[in-house]
Amino acid sequence: MKKILLKISLILLVPLIIVIIINYKYDPGEIMHNRSQQMVEIGLSGKNIAIKAIPSSLHEYKIKMLELYKASKISPDIAVWGSSRTSEFRAKFFPNYSFINLSLPGANIKDYMALYGYCKEHNQLPKNIILGIDPWTFHTRKKLGKGNIFVADTVNKIGVGSTVKQNYIYARQQMGLEPELSNSLIEKPEAVAWLSNFFEFISPSYFQNCLNYLGTEFIKATNKEELTGYSMMYNDGGYALKNLSELDDAAVKRKSISYLNNAKGNFFCDAFAQGENMDLFYKLVETLTNKEKINLTIYISPIHPDVYIELMKYEKASIELAVRKKCSELGVKIIGGFNPEPLNLKAAGKEFSDQYHITSIGLTKILSLYNLKFIK
Repeated sequence: MKKILLKISLILLVPLIIVIIINYKYDPGEIMHNRSQQMVEIGLSGKNIAIKAIPSSLHEYKIKMLELYKASKISPDIAVWGSSRTSEFRAKFFPNYSFINLSLPGANIKDYMALYGYCKEHNQLPKNIILGIDPWTFHTRKKLGKGNIFVADTVNKIGVGSTVKQNYIYARQQMGLEPELSNSLIEKPEAVAWLSNFFEFISPSYFQNCLNYLGTEFIKATNKEELTGYSMMYNDGGYALKNLSELDDAAVKRKSISYLNNAKGNFFCDAFAQGENMDLFYKLVETLTNKEKINLTIYISPIHPDVYIELMKYEKASIELAVRKKCSELGVKIIGGFNPEPLNLKAAGKEFSDQYHITSIGLTKILSLYNLKFIK
């Protein structure tokens, strides 16, 4: 009986070992790896980073980029603070200026405050900031099912990443705000319990995901702007979710329209046009412009034309109206807008990569509409 049990155990153990080896090698969710240092080293070599999936350690990578600036005792002339919707901003758009893109996937107002806290504490505040605004700047989001579909979460409070929590606390002090109660300082779910991580690591679904990368190099250095089958991260901090050469406008439109099934009435969240998170935004803008004397530009990235038309049947995009009103009062310029029509953006010409991300082509078109002036 013992021999039978031993054989059964061995039969079960072999597949598990194979799963662990493959999952460890590719590990797209970075459960066992942290690739931030590897990415920094590639960036320091002057090359771009081709990676199979945008990593969860991107927050740490951006902080390490700032640390390099700190070591050089040079502050960038222009910095972009935003989410994936500002990731296409590149140094090439701003010749003759030093530039860094600090965009973080899904960033919210507390992430921006944390960036301010870090830069302020380490004397790294740039002379010019382009600050991206999204609906989720002011509310958190939740993921639907197994797909990469996010919609508004109006129940849970927005949080700040564990790696920049102390920077956020310092920012509140510098902005003259009361300390946030510890039970309300909800961190983003980055530091999941070790046991939960382990079970995810050995799960069939994670293994299936890793199989997509079988036989490929997960991360590599390249001099190219695009590499087939890879997302691109550039040495100036910008990144591209999709390669232009791999985009198909018809496919993007189909995907964008399918997104509407989950997002109707649950995207802009007009209720968040006022409240504590909007107040934090107002205070941050006042601090950057009045206290720190930073040349601030607010950037609102547009929504795919077909998606915007449908969304506006259910919501008013009051968040944009509130931001525009406050910035007008403070004399802060705004470029872009959720509505793509005034920006002459169409559902063609590879201007969008999905329902709410524009490409470098779309961004080039937007920037051509404005005569932006920066301090050097």
